[in-house]
Amino acid sequence: AASEFEGDGLLFDVQLIDTQLFTRTQRREWTYIAGVHNFDWELLPEQQAWFVGGGLSGHRLWDEHKIALSGNVQALLGGVDEERPGQDCRFWRLRADANVWTPVTLPWLDTRAKLIVDARLQAAADQLPPTLRLGATGPYANKGFSQGLLQLDQGASLTGAMRFDAPVGQWWMFLDATYGEQKALRDRWFQLSSVGLGWEGLLFESSAGSFNSRVTVAYPIAHRGTGDVEDDGTQIYWSLRFDH
Repeated sequence: AASEFEGDGLLFDVQLIDTQLFTRTQRREWTYIAGVHNFDWELLPEQQAWFVGGGLSGHRLWDEHKIALSGNVQALLGGVDEERPGQDCRFWRLRADANVWTPVTLPWLDTRAKLIVDARLQAAADQLPPTLRLGATGPYANKGFSQGLLQLDQGASLTGAMRFDAPVGQWWMFLDATYGEQKALRDRWFQLSSVGLGWEGLLFESSAGSFNSRVTVAYPIAHRGTGDVEDDGTQIYWSLRFDH
């Protein structure tokens, strides 16, 4: 099946950020991370995964072109104490993410729209712990499919959205595509795509902005999934976030 086994998890991550450059239009940082993730599967033995890694992240704003670009590259090395079927006791992962956005003027709108493009690339030679896999469905990937429906060990994902201000929140149109591999006893390749409409709104936010809640609605007009990956119609995502 494309979906993960059910169970519980306890995750512990530590991250160190070394800022090399920080201005209004530029940012460059070295990042170092270590983590221990514990999983309690319903159909498999308990498993503990550990990893260490590092990477480079940055941001660039071009005022004259009204374009903002953010990205990061990261390398991880790790291992597991109990191997799942088709899994090795050691693993590595290479990951690259990029986000670019720019305002767009449309002749039939009184206000500007925002064009947003996200790209994610991931490479791995072996089956990864589920928390380190590439999420192929949900609000940050193929929005026409339920969150967590498919996770990939390596692959590529490209998402695009055009957002418009609404009286409450934002309307948006989305176009998503993902292609990648899920490693197991028998490796499988998957291809997903979805096109649709959606809305996103802020339910509440604290005065300092550190505590907020959002809701996202995605309605797929057209979608396609290989293997046993199927959509569930309109998707509603709710998030609660605290930053300190």
